[in-house]
Amino acid sequence: MARASWIEKHWLKRSLVSYLLYPFSLLFSFSVSLRRYIFRHFLPSFRSPVFIISIGNIIAGGSGKTPFTIYLADYLKQKGLKVAVSHRGYKGELENSNILISTREGLLPLADKAGDEAWLIAKRLSGIPVAAGRDRVKVIQLLYKTYPDLDCIILDDSFQHLKLKHDLDIVIVNDMLRFGNGFVLPAGYLREPVSALAYADVLILNRFKRKEELNGKFNRQLHDIGKPVVEGAYCLDKIFDFHGHEISLGGVVGEKAVINTGIGNPSGFEAMLKDTGIDVIKSSYFPDHFSYQDKSCRDRIVNDFRNSGAKWMAITEKDYAKLRFYPEFKDFTLVFSISFNPDNRIESMLDSITTKLLEKQIKD
Repeated sequence: MARASWIEKHWLKRSLVSYLLYPFSLLFSFSVSLRRYIFRHFLPSFRSPVFIISIGNIIAGGSGKTPFTIYLADYLKQKGLKVAVSHRGYKGELENSNILISTREGLLPLADKAGDEAWLIAKRLSGIPVAAGRDRVKVIQLLYKTYPDLDCIILDDSFQHLKLKHDLDIVIVNDMLRFGNGFVLPAGYLREPVSALAYADVLILNRFKRKEELNGKFNRQLHDIGKPVVEGAYCLDKIFDFHGHEISLGGVVGEKAVINTGIGNPSGFEAMLKDTGIDVIKSSYFPDHFSYQDKSCRDRIVNDFRNSGAKWMAITEKDYAKLRFYPEFKDFTLVFSISFNPDNRIESMLDSITTKLLEKQIKD
């Protein structure tokens, strides 16, 4: 809640606080730009024998990387390519382990300890190996040793990981957060200056309200970067109850619901539910990757729900990765599965990815 308020007040728009922090922002911006320069010109980076696609962003929050990673991995698999996914396993018990959490045969028990996003990816991608660990080089070596027939490895959240050479860099930008107030951390929402997008190969514009015109300044910024831009959007895929039984959308439209979520861009999730026709009467935002381990916190969530007059508590699959261990939520919780829905222009981008991938195989 406090972080969401900070973002609204100081990172999405310029304030006295963000201007006071601006000198530190300049130092951070210089350091990350210098780091990129050093890695590009002086320091060696690991070259994988397998084609590497990096999915990343330049903001310090949710832009839609994970839904797009799931979409791309599944698409390439449907094209007959042998794919694997590497995820850092952020805030999971396996972050320092560099280990497989799923195989082509299915989810492994260790996946429960891999962190919410890694678990979600492994759960959604049937038949695609997923490994978790912060050392991407070791993870790639593990995947290649286990599956030497791999055509491609997708790295979720790796645009800033420069110790490993990427064959293709795809960066996700969304039209709700955009580039925040334009400042780099700690004065703004950016991990790197917008100029870092010059190192991307493709930009995915993750839109929340496609029918609306893009903000003029933001549209010009995207155009001036000079990279191919493909549009897509979050969409509601399926709804499940706490036990995994699918619920029809018609059964919840118009019903009163409260939101409890700990994701990078909770306002986007709320907007999607409202656009779907769900009557959101209250929202509680927690920090990204929130664990819900504190019983007093869980008790407060339950009491707030019971006092709200709502019929359901709405959460994302990412929240469910943690909440599924706590039965006190089972009677009133609905889990919303979110997917990436691209526009038609994505076909040419995906064809170019396949072409580059095949070219690498011929060279090797």
